[in-house]
Amino acid sequence: MSNPVSPVADQRYLAVDVLRGATVALMITVNMAISPEASFGVLLHSVWHGFTLADAVFPTFLFVVGNAMALAFDRPADRRPGWGKIVRRSLLLIAVGWFVSNFPFGRFNDAGAWAWTQLANIRIPGVLQRIGLAYLLSAVVIRLAGARGARTFAVLAVPLNWWLMQHFGDLTLEGSAALKLDLAVFGPTHLYQGEGQPYDPEGLLGTIPATVNMLAGYLAMRAIRAAPVPAAAVGKLALAGVLLLAAGLAWHQGLPLNKKLWTSSFVLFTVGLDLAVLALCVWLLDVRRLTFGSGFFGTFGRNPLALYVISEVLMSLAWTFRVGEQSLFMAIYNTMFLGQITGKAGSLAYGFALVLLVWAIGRWMDRRGIYVRL
Repeated sequence: MSNPVSPVADQRYLAVDVLRGATVALMITVNMAISPEASFGVLLHSVWHGFTLADAVFPTFLFVVGNAMALAFDRPADRRPGWGKIVRRSLLLIAVGWFVSNFPFGRFNDAGAWAWTQLANIRIPGVLQRIGLAYLLSAVVIRLAGARGARTFAVLAVPLNWWLMQHFGDLTLEGSAALKLDLAVFGPTHLYQGEGQPYDPEGLLGTIPATVNMLAGYLAMRAIRAAPVPAAAVGKLALAGVLLLAAGLAWHQGLPLNKKLWTSSFVLFTVGLDLAVLALCVWLLDVRRLTFGSGFFGTFGRNPLALYVISEVLMSLAWTFRVGEQSLFMAIYNTMFLGQITGKAGSLAYGFALVLLVWAIGRWMDRRGIYVRL
């Protein structure tokens, strides 16, 4: 493991907190999108190939986790996370993700009675589960081989992911190597059921390239901290971002951008996008000190896990409980938003409303010094 890159090991960067918080806020907004008919297309994930703003959220969250890892793993040796803490954090992320993916563990049946989800139908993969696995894999690479190992892993994992997808499947949902692996490991009833057939967009195979997004965040943060001043790293990050964006778009012609498969072109494109956005945030917030309004996103950035889980629990409860013939979620939307705001703006306003509610909870936690750390 390399030595710390900065004598100020615990220095915080406003850009990282704001980018992390903006990602959580956008994630909540995206998760509140209702349908292609009711919501703006950029807030809906691509059906298969393609790229929308919604598709940028998850890789950016992985990237900012990598940013935080640079602050933790490049401390002096006696203050870095030990193996026990690494494994515990990974397992806790997976456990919390399993809870979120399946909450409230049941539903009301047609007769109005509560029916618990059978263990045989519990979903195993999920968003936080992938983050937990990517964190564990990233931590192993960083602890054993440092920044050089992170770069080597990225260089090897991107073509390896492409090779595995090409040699063990195709680029369709039904014939993908990702589905074949998940069916073999988990079985069809433990996968996400919202694609028209069992298929999990957060399955095992995609975790390998997703780890590259996390390690890219680690390397980017190291570059910023190694620079004599943050401004010195901004140009290099922006240039690297533009080059990777171009490479991802070029590769898209033969290997389409696809979040649900997490294709290698998708990795290059999203890493490039995040490098460029991080460079912009550092320039505006940490160099130019243009911090007006940053406190709003900083609230999300200081408690990202807790606020994400709270938003997911609130949405799950709203979809579960019913008001007459419709869910509470749709009853609120139809009465308070669609009835007052016409068109797709109603769905967007609904998403903003939950963002503001969760922000208020985060602000309350801030004032009381409540921060959830795994």
